[in-house]
Amino acid sequence: MNKRRIITALAAVLVAVPGPLLAQRRGRNPLRTQARVRIEMEQRVRATFERRLFADLALTNGERASVQGVMATFRQQRVDFARRELVTRERVQNFRARRADGEEIPEAEAREALEAITQLRQEEAQLFRDEKDALLQTLRPDQVLRLFQARDVFADRIRRLRRGGGRDRGMMPGGGSPPSGFRRGGNWPPG
Repeated sequence: MNKRRIITALAAVLVAVPGPLLAQRRGRNPLRTQARVRIEMEQRVRATFERRLFADLALTNGERASVQGVMATFRQQRVDFARRELVTRERVQNFRARRADGEEIPEAEAREALEAITQLRQEEAQLFRDEKDALLQTLRPDQVLRLFQARDVFADRIRRLRRGGGRDRGMMPGGGSPPSGFRRGGNWPPG
């Protein structure tokens, strides 16, 4: 079984865990138990992904520890960034709904939203540069590129599985993995 199928199978298990049924039998809150099970499964899938990635990159134990430290530090920063990005996306979508209802969006609000988007893009670029520079202290440039590409594919799979997006092929429409920094779904913000 190849690596892609193993990771896909593990990620599928993450989504298909019958947490509510198990929790009901034990008399616990099914939603809380399901969330805990999902978090634990996601952590196991992430650990498996990292083990396979580090083996593929042929890292020593010291290099692994260093890269895991960098990834853990920047993982939390990416989570924080994603939360702020979600708030801004919702704000822009609210503008679209208001326009659809015939409401005029004041210029000051539109400018404020554009500034928020600009700030997010600058933060995202800085976050990427900082993580890349930290990883380059341990890894070669080609290893950093492979790490980013593998992580992007992995993150896309997890997002699709969480959304119930159907079969996961793990490939771009023309075949192959998406280049680092590329996000499926086109440009943002939504127009």
